[in-house]
Amino acid sequence: MAFAPSSLILANNFLPVNRALGIQEVSMEISNIPKDLYDLLVRNNLTQPKLCYTNSFQAVMNTISKQQFDIHYVLGTVTTKEGHEFDHAFIKCNGKYHDPTLEPQGLHSNSTYKIEKEFSPLEIVDLLKNKFPMADITEMVEGKKPWWPLQKTSVGVYQFVDV
Repeated sequence: MAFAPSSLILANNFLPVNRALGIQEVSMEISNIPKDLYDLLVRNNLTQPKLCYTNSFQAVMNTISKQQFDIHYVLGTVTTKEGHEFDHAFIKCNGKYHDPTLEPQGLHSNSTYKIEKEFSPLEIVDLLKNKFPMADITEMVEGKKPWWPLQKTSVGVYQFVDV
């Protein structure tokens, strides 16, 4: 009896499952944030350490009406040069990926990023409308209520999570 090489088994069994689940096992490059976007993020206090979900989500919400920025919210993982992997949120602006949380700390260039799910501004608005009453969304936009981070839940659903 002949056995298939383990790489063939992996490719035929696990990779299609990952694709079916929407998991992209693709490492990609994080570019430095363009100056005009970086200035906007700093002005709105969206480069805070350990607040990747807030920084990235608010980057999308603060630029949704600005024509020069086409920003998507991205969920994925980051692996540091020391080998520590953690869930993370970052952004895609005008076709390039950026990290408003780790770049200001100088940590993005030595890390490996993987995309799990990208959300367009329209998808985010739809998720908001499905989760919250319009009055709550209005209060969030006005800063009267906090935004809940958009994350993958323990059951694998992408949702706004009260932390």
